[in-house]
Amino acid sequence: MRLNEYQTKQLFARYGITVPRGRVASSSREVGQITEELGGQVVIKAQVLVHGRGRLGGIRIARSTQEAEQQAMRILGMQLGSQPVHKVLVDELIPFTHQYFLSLDMDTASAQPRLTISTIVNLSESNGHGLRQSDTMEMLIDPLFGISEFQVRDVAIHIDLPRSHWAQFRQTLIGLWMVFWECDAIRVEINPLVISDNDGLIVLDGEVELDDMALFRHLELAEMRDYHSESYIEGEARKYGFSYVQLDGNIGTISNGAGLAMSTVDTILHLGGQPANYLDTGPCRSPEKAALAIQLTLKDPNVDLLFVNIFGGISNCFQVAQGIVQVVEQKGFHTPIVMRVNGEGAQEAQLLLSNTPVEVFTDLTDAIQRVIALSQSTPQENMRYEHIDLG
Repeated sequence: MRLNEYQTKQLFARYGITVPRGRVASSSREVGQITEELGGQVVIKAQVLVHGRGRLGGIRIARSTQEAEQQAMRILGMQLGSQPVHKVLVDELIPFTHQYFLSLDMDTASAQPRLTISTIVNLSESNGHGLRQSDTMEMLIDPLFGISEFQVRDVAIHIDLPRSHWAQFRQTLIGLWMVFWECDAIRVEINPLVISDNDGLIVLDGEVELDDMALFRHLELAEMRDYHSESYIEGEARKYGFSYVQLDGNIGTISNGAGLAMSTVDTILHLGGQPANYLDTGPCRSPEKAALAIQLTLKDPNVDLLFVNIFGGISNCFQVAQGIVQVVEQKGFHTPIVMRVNGEGAQEAQLLLSNTPVEVFTDLTDAIQRVIALSQSTPQENMRYEHIDLG
């Protein structure tokens, strides 16, 4: 679960991280009122979970109340990516000099939190265009002790931070760690942290991504979920207990278990295919749950065919096959399905599906190569799926 920028800044402020003054507005009139309160010079930012908002026209500077209202009217209601803008964040305009990038995530190789920090360089100063990160530094954090004092100093020295800012930098870095650790975050990011003209460190933008599986411990954070910014399918998947991430390809994927689902998507990409989604059913030991996963995946209009990868253990291959049969026997179903089965119930699943159009494999590479070949050769107009109500 990702937080919007205004929610991220509220969370940062709770942990002692300095952020600009600002408020959320849903009308141009509110934007004008907030602009007057902030002194007349503001930044107006669309609050949608889309990367590259500035490039898409969702971030604008205004230097008067009238200009702020005009800019707000341009942003509110516009489409950024596939998402409509319902609200904007109005922040005070902060003049600044230096910029830094900071993030915390998990390093899978060491199974430890990883801090990444770098200096952001303006390429226009060297006859270039845009921004880039330089002098990137990474370090692992011991989860038993958190960020140590010597690590704060090492980072400050590495980015050549003026010594007058070290105390506030320590507060920012420790605060970032506390957000990551106490809120069960998958990733937290500050981009950028700047030295403002009034000689202080301040966070102009940031991101927080929380672990959905830990939200039961953070009900106040769970209430921050932005239902307007997630796809209909993602919302439905969560309702039925599936983990679902929408991607950009045309091969719908269904797997049981997070590791298997990730490796399925990675292998399709590695072999030249384009996955349309990541769907982890979790334990799947009923035909109804398998059928629901298929119906949900095919709600995505970009999905042209399905790849079902089941390893019998927490799921039963035969019961998943029964769910597939329920779907393919429905009138109007023409979407090709390739299935890879192994483990509990695999032989029974192969036998059951032998009289259906479903192609069944036991070898993962063979199965994925087949589904990629189908995705590249089957005309899209012959692979459409008629809507089946999830009920």
